[in-house]
Amino acid sequence: MDCLDIYITIEQDCVSIPKDTFTRALRKLKNTQNETLPKPFLKTIYKRFYEDLIIEQTFLKSEYKTPTRESVYSLTETPYDDPLFNHVKRHNTIAINYKKKKYNLSQFPSTNQIYDCLFETKEIFKINNRTYLNFIESQYASDKSQKVYTIMINYVDCPNSDRSLHSQSIKTVLDYITELVNTV
Repeated sequence: MDCLDIYITIEQDCVSIPKDTFTRALRKLKNTQNETLPKPFLKTIYKRFYEDLIIEQTFLKSEYKTPTRESVYSLTETPYDDPLFNHVKRHNTIAINYKKKKYNLSQFPSTNQIYDCLFETKEIFKINNRTYLNFIESQYASDKSQKVYTIMINYVDCPNSDRSLHSQSIKTVLDYITELVNTV
């Protein structure tokens, strides 16, 4: 396991959440004094896709002047079979396990054959140094009339991390968010 994205779903096999549910859940979470969740930070991300490469520019807040970070990478989905994270399957979720391979910026070609661009605004709650709760508003350049709202837990693994501790953190957040989404 390299990265695990756990999408909260309301409808089976659909990561998109209705805007009003998304907004109320985010507002309620931000207004709740919670010791385990610090205040969120905001990121705006612009991604361009070419073949299997993704170039990502990250901007803090909503200023599109100079990116604070740029990266080029590819994602390869891997089987999801870790028994420590079996509790994820018991919730209304879609879990995607993948390996992320990074490249130099110069390896993204200078081309007009970009097959799509994605704009994301994320409000991110840091759970611990490996786990983040993301509220994401996305819009594809190919369909600017539609925005997609998702709630996702992102876990980034490393060889020396305490996986059982991270698994328990994910379970706690997943239980809380699932209940929150179902009650708003």
